[in-house]
Amino acid sequence: MLFHPDWMENAPIPKYTDFALLYLFYAWINHLMTNNVFFHKKQFPIYRCFLILTIYLTIEFIITIVLQYESFGFALKTYRNYLFFLSYIIFIDMSPSQIKRSLVYISTTTFLTSILYVTQPIHNLPILSGYISRNSVEFGDHLNLRYRNIPELHYFLLIYATIKFKLYNYKSILAIGILGISLVLTQHRGVMMGYAITVILYILFDKRPGRIVQFILIGLIGFLMIGNIVINRFENKGQTSTIDDIKTAFRTDYARAAAMDYDDEGGTLTFRILLLVERFDYFKNHPQYMLTGIGMRHEDSPKTSKDFHFILGSGKYDPKTRQRIYQQIESGDLAWFTPFMKYGIIGLALHVYVTYIVILFLIKNKRKGTIAMTTCLYYMLLILISMKNAMLFAPVQVSFLLMLIELIRKNKIDNMADRLKYQEFKLLGKKWV
Repeated sequence: MLFHPDWMENAPIPKYTDFALLYLFYAWINHLMTNNVFFHKKQFPIYRCFLILTIYLTIEFIITIVLQYESFGFALKTYRNYLFFLSYIIFIDMSPSQIKRSLVYISTTTFLTSILYVTQPIHNLPILSGYISRNSVEFGDHLNLRYRNIPELHYFLLIYATIKFKLYNYKSILAIGILGISLVLTQHRGVMMGYAITVILYILFDKRPGRIVQFILIGLIGFLMIGNIVINRFENKGQTSTIDDIKTAFRTDYARAAAMDYDDEGGTLTFRILLLVERFDYFKNHPQYMLTGIGMRHEDSPKTSKDFHFILGSGKYDPKTRQRIYQQIESGDLAWFTPFMKYGIIGLALHVYVTYIVILFLIKNKRKGTIAMTTCLYYMLLILISMKNAMLFAPVQVSFLLMLIELIRKNKIDNMADRLKYQEFKLLGKKWV
């Protein structure tokens, strides 16, 4: 999702997701015709887990339609996003060079989009997908906006630029500068802290003293340039600071949360915890939904607004009235909220297990190259900020992750094949000498 979706309003296919689904179906058909099999019997464990999760969600979709919890059209709108969990089929038939070339195109586009992103305070035009909102923290005397439309895969590129950073290379400094400023413009405290943790993890993984000195220097330079903005963001968020927010979260005063608009600025830690508390109370009063959830229902459906009347909810804008409304069964502030609400304890457990399998694979293979290390740290960041946003299971993130996993997997197989050939050569040499 690069340019603003309003630019495609009158196009034959007005949504980026529809284009992606068409290509996904094409890849599935091509895979079926080429291999004469839709799913391999001995499948890679990560892909098998995603397949099992998709099968469970398909069952949820069918049950939702049969029991008339939701209309077919709205249920399909929800279900189609989960088809991207099978997007690994696109990359299975691609060679490592093809995947690398795709990665270069994606990274270049993301970086160019990041340049557009940091120019928004100057031109303030809706070029990129997403929205800009008012914020309580000011950048100087004239800027009082929060830029929430950061490019989808920006954080991956930021971590990659961090790993490849060279203090004596002006291109490297320029790249990390643009990507770092983009992070600050988001004003996402959780993402800033998550990025800092991933840098620390990289230093622990890398174990090179020279890199530690470089990161300390760049950290000091960055702090001198924009440290005041970051500190202002953490110390003053309307009425509460980050520390006050954590203290309030531990108190979990539900009555206070109901009386105050916690999500007025996009949600706080307190709001997110109480959001889960309120929905868990709903499941306690409706135990029939505890295991399997409320089904494949859509946030914008008339049935949703009729059946659910929660006090707390993530804010979204009504495309028709342009008014801010509260979401009832989805949340952009929690990656674990939607699986729990819609698919119950079983669905949530499957999402957790898939995450566990993926992170085990990435940690095990993190030293297979820069891309492998970047992917591992990037996925760690997505997990760390999963209490901040819903990026962890977003279609774009999942598809991109599966592409990276397939690249790591193919490179690993190629390296093993090279070692086997070398061992055979040595054995042949000994035999014939």
